[in-house]
Amino acid sequence: MTLASAVSDEDLPHGETWRAMTMRAMRKLDPGSRKETALAIENCLRTHELRTAGKPMPEDVPDPLSGFCWKTLYIAAKVGSNKFGRQQQKMHNRALAERKRRGITS
Repeated sequence: MTLASAVSDEDLPHGETWRAMTMRAMRKLDPGSRKETALAIENCLRTHELRTAGKPMPEDVPDPLSGFCWKTLYIAAKVGSNKFGRQQQKMHNRALAERKRRGITS
């Protein structure tokens, strides 16, 4: 089971966004894990911005070019930095395959 499948849309309270849930989950982490997770999320945000030419981060479906969305970042914040690295690499690989399929070289 992947981390992404461990979280469903039913986990999102009515009227809430995955972005807000991400920020809430970050506040629950211990200071050391919060710092490491924040750096990982910042890296994801930068990667998304570069890969999509500044397109807004999608809420719940990973962008095919970056591999990220707010739901996946929520998962990162929920588990902390200890498990996110492997999941981040899988997202990166899926996005890389999609860019290759579309003929995008950057």
